[in-house]
Amino acid sequence: MLYILSGEDDFSLKEALAEIKRSTGEYNSLRLDGSKVSPSEFEAAVATMPFLSEKRLVIVDGLLEYLATVPEDKLKKWFDVIRHLPPTTELVLIEKGKSSPRELLPEDITAEIRVFHPLRGKELKKWVTEQFKKRGADISPQALDTLLWLSGNDLWSISGEIDKLIIFADGRPIEEDDVKMLVSESQQITIFELVDTIIKGGEAQHALVKLTSSGANPNYILFMLARQIRLLLRIKALEASGATEGEIRQKLAISSDFVWQKTKYLSQRYSLDELKEVYQRLLETDRSIKSGQCDPELALHLLVAELRLKTPKGSCLAWD
Repeated sequence: MLYILSGEDDFSLKEALAEIKRSTGEYNSLRLDGSKVSPSEFEAAVATMPFLSEKRLVIVDGLLEYLATVPEDKLKKWFDVIRHLPPTTELVLIEKGKSSPRELLPEDITAEIRVFHPLRGKELKKWVTEQFKKRGADISPQALDTLLWLSGNDLWSISGEIDKLIIFADGRPIEEDDVKMLVSESQQITIFELVDTIIKGGEAQHALVKLTSSGANPNYILFMLARQIRLLLRIKALEASGATEGEIRQKLAISSDFVWQKTKYLSQRYSLDELKEVYQRLLETDRSIKSGQCDPELALHLLVAELRLKTPKGSCLAWD
């Protein structure tokens, strides 16, 4: 079976992938980089029989986007492998580019294609309501509206807020005051402070300690920092294209006036080069955490120290 998962909604995409994974077992999956794997490696991975299971899962990131750059006379071998998938292999192609997956695939190849667009409006409200039901929790209509107003439409962020609210409520219905007390607009103030200080200098470590002492997970902080820098970069790009303030807010799905004013203020203060430098450092920190090279909290403090002092790129290994 061939699946193609694509779209900007990374949360829903990963949920769909996890659902497919559950059918293959822990020891029967392999993930490949579509831009680096050779045709023979791809064919061998697809042809391998599953171990103590009926199915084997092969996940390939960006294969179709890569094949769109390959000369046509060299494509046949790739697509023949896909055409003749063994019945024991589930092949999942993850495509995050802007091209339509169907356009990148020959017409004679059938696939289950799922495209995940960012949720907004009624769809987002329905998704959040279902998340509370799945987790066995109740939330009042006023609390739900407040949560949506404060959180925007980033499903990773909202999912984390839902978990916090459920733990805090401890079995009782979640009310509006709970949301106002816990949800990330209060933490977002410190996220803005952190972005501000690490770019221009200041008490960045103090802002970071405020976040961690309030219970914010280091991975959450890194995610929020990356999200904020991406927003700033996108604002600059949209402004350069001539978009109005209303159009920018709509495209970025920033419904909160507070978030918009703070984000707009930061985008005006910093240059494109400064933002790109910070974003590159964030990506490097994320890789060091995910590779197990660095403890998440230590990695964050090193990142903030590097950016605050404008020192050369550091490494957890250098502190061992």
